[in-house]
Amino acid sequence: MEIKYRAWDKGRKEYLSAGNVFIGINPKSRPKESNIYLDLIDHPDMYKDRFIIEPFTGLKDINGNEIYKGDRLRSHGNNDDIVVVEYGEFYVINVETLEKIDKVIGWHTDVLKTDGISMCEPFCLSMPLTEEYIQRCGYEVLRKTIHEVEMEKVIK
Repeated sequence: MEIKYRAWDKGRKEYLSAGNVFIGINPKSRPKESNIYLDLIDHPDMYKDRFIIEPFTGLKDINGNEIYKGDRLRSHGNNDDIVVVEYGEFYVINVETLEKIDKVIGWHTDVLKTDGISMCEPFCLSMPLTEEYIQRCGYEVLRKTIHEVEMEKVIK
């Protein structure tokens, strides 16, 4: 699996792009093209909680787009069937009885509550994020991540 990350800048409310990152490249000189992140070099402790680091899951959606932690995925093209990609502990559920069988740690999806159905079991349960589920659910990465959607809510 390829190890990659992306970083959400809570201060600037945008994802870092490779052209914006200058930290540690050449400690004795400053970049000439941009000074967008020079404040981090001068005051690193001041910004320790400024970024949300999102790892790559190693998986791609049905369109070949990379899936990262925090991505919103739409199932079967239905805008009311949205999940968020997470990493951590979740329950293994018996689909017939809805009984919690075990807990595991790994990539999974949490359902966004968009309508009445998405709040009911079994539709609201976390599911493992695997290639099989991606194909079965027709998951596609939505253009806006959860951070960008939250930012829009604050602006409105």
